Parts: sequence; C-alpha cells; structure tokens
Amino acid sequence: MLIRREQVAVFDEVSPDVFEDDMAAHAKRFFPRHHRLLGEPTLRRVASLGAARAARHGFVRRRDACLFFNLMLRLGSSFDVDVQLPWVADALSDPDPRTPSARADRLVARAMAYLQHVRGPGGAYVARARVQVLDGLPDLLRNPPPAGPALEAFTRSWLRDLYPRKYALAGDPAMHALVALGRAAAASYGLTTGHGGALVTLLAFVHGSGFADDPQASWATSILADDSRSEAHRVAHLHEAALGFLDAWMT
Repeated sequence: MLIRREQVAVFDEVSPDVFEDDMAAHAKRFFPRHHRLLGEPTLRRVASLGAARAARHGFVRRRDACLFFNLMLRLGSSFDVDVQLPWVADALSDPDPRTPSARADRLVARAMAYLQHVRGPGGAYVARARVQVLDGLPDLLRNPPPAGPALEAFTRSWLRDLYPRKYALAGDPAMHALVALGRAAAASYGLTTGHGGALVTLLAFVHGSGFADDPQASWATSILADDSRSEAHRVAHLHEAALGFLDAWMT
C-alpha cells in the first residue's frame, strides 16, 4: 500500500500525547497490516520517535510529522539516515523547497516513486523477493557462509539474488556500506559467525539499516541483546523469528 492523499489530514503543531493518539488511530485506519502485526503500544512508540525525528528536519506541524510517520512505517523508523536510501538525505537537504511542508511533500513524492519501483507492478517484485527470502533462509541455515574477509562479498551476492530490484535501486556503493554496517551491528551483539552476520544484514536490507533500534523490530532487538543466551542460541532464535516476521512483513 502506498501513501494516499486521504491519509494526510492537515494538523497544527505537534503535541506529543495527542500525536500518539492521532497516529494510533491513523495507523489503524490506513495501515491495518502494521496495526495488526505491531499492535497499538508499538505504534505509539513509533509515533513518539517519529515526532522527535521529524522535528530534527523542521517538520513540527502535525501534518508534516504525520507524513514522516507514514514513511517510517513504509521504510523503517530510521529511514532518514538509512545508508541504502541516499535519495532521502538529498530530499531532506534540498534548499529549493522554501518551507518544511514543501520539503515534506517533495520527500513523499520521491518516496512514493521509490516504493512503486522497488515493489513493482502490483507488488510483483516484492512478492518474488518474499519467496526468495523464505527459500533462502533455510538454505542459509543448512549452508552458512564462513566468517572472515569473504563474508561481505558473499552477503552482497546473496542479497542481490534475493531482491535484485532493491539492490539495484540502492546501488553498489550503498550496498557495500549496508553490508559493512550489518557486519558491524552483528559484531556489536557478539555474533561472530557468518550465519549471524548474514542474517543481521538481511534484516537491515529488508527492514532498514537501523532495524536493531527500531520499535517496529523490537523482537529482534530483544533476541540480539539477550546476554543470558549463547551466541548459537540467539542466532537460531533470530533465524526462526525472522522467518515469521519477513513472511508477514513482505506480504
């Protein structure tokens, strides 16, 4: 689902408590899949985070913050700094739109064009990628790549095969950065295996490079940060949970 005009009610300045209420109702109406998968408490956390992130870019009107919240749901909560979406930084720093609202409108226009390209006609590209991901994860479990210098090249090739359209739209420089970031994120949680590194990078690829700090992926953060469990247990748990999450998320 893309962002439609009726999804954007015109509001005044953001009031955090009211904004959370508004966005919870807004998501229930216009993003029912997110509402079903994430639940209202999580959506409220996303709204609170969204108001703060939007304000950093001068989006303090409720209408503009609502647009920003919509994009967080579609692109990940840290989409404004996602290394695989370099066009976002360009749109946010563009001096041509002279008001924050004009900048927000231009950002949404670029995001809608991106979503159409990455999802494909009738969602054909993302549907194909979903099948590839659901087939590719069991293979990753059976034949994990070795850790070490070759892991990044393996992961780039693997992601390209899983979702070629998204990889191509990001481009090689952005994907090199994403894979390096994914490997560093895995290491920060004590994951040293090729399986763990590739899995974390896949989640960053599909859900956004900041997924580990995203309330929308709090299930992954809980697994990764569970110091009471061994690395092998956490990777196995993350793998199993990722299968269910990506199956639903990429529908």
